[in-house]
Amino acid sequence: MKFLGGKKVIPRLFKDKQRLQGVVTGVSLDVSMDQLKRNLSGGTVIEAVRLKGFRNGVKGDSLSVMILFDGDILPDRVYLGYISFPVRAYIPPPIRCFNCQRYGHVAAACRGKKRCGVYGGDHEYGHCAEGVKPKCCNCGGDHKAAYGGCEVRKRAAKVQEVRVTQGLTYAAALKEVNTVAPPEGSAVRSARTVTDVPRTALSHQTHCPITRDTLVVDKIKFVMFMADVVNCTAQTNSRTERIKIIVRSAEKFLDIKSLTWEVISSSLAGRVQPSQSSDGP
Repeated sequence: MKFLGGKKVIPRLFKDKQRLQGVVTGVSLDVSMDQLKRNLSGGTVIEAVRLKGFRNGVKGDSLSVMILFDGDILPDRVYLGYISFPVRAYIPPPIRCFNCQRYGHVAAACRGKKRCGVYGGDHEYGHCAEGVKPKCCNCGGDHKAAYGGCEVRKRAAKVQEVRVTQGLTYAAALKEVNTVAPPEGSAVRSARTVTDVPRTALSHQTHCPITRDTLVVDKIKFVMFMADVVNCTAQTNSRTERIKIIVRSAEKFLDIKSLTWEVISSSLAGRVQPSQSSDGP
């Protein structure tokens, strides 16, 4: 079609306006979401929602805020007055079907049979026989299907992380996770991650000895660590502050604990042996 009602038609490919979700941490409970939306700079804010968390066993508002940004790129940091907040991608919790208890879809789209979330019985939640013991219908463990430590749930959470950080569909992210660490048999409970590989096997694959000081890290976390260091150290000329930033980033992204900037600084100055600055097993 070149003309419509005497007007020339110019075809253009329609593209959805991209909106990105990020999370900032450390926002005072005294700051309302309306105040944050009006005063936040560094990105175009569409919506802001304070996330919930547990404090002393009671669920309530946390210091973390999920922000919906308008744009193609998630900002590295945003500013509220004189306070700078680093922004990380929002990783939504894994989706669990309340009908079949499996992950990756909701009950409205479920084609499986009904399973109880307590022990896998063929009935709705809350209709269990008296005295029945919990048994996960996904991994077979002695817990309910909603248990946060369930290996199947952990895998579903990893799928969500890969989906968001790599910009993949859920199906593609699931394939990526299964390729990296495929499940053994039908029970995903026994699936291993790279950090679960025996040290002897890992040493053979990497052609280097595996010791107590060896660090095995997920490639995405390593890149996030490097990006955080580059971004944050660019804002200071102080050598001490840069070392502190590196140590904080290592603790945040690489899960390296008990490491201090004083030890690193001393190691660089040659006052202690490098082995003294290594993290424990």
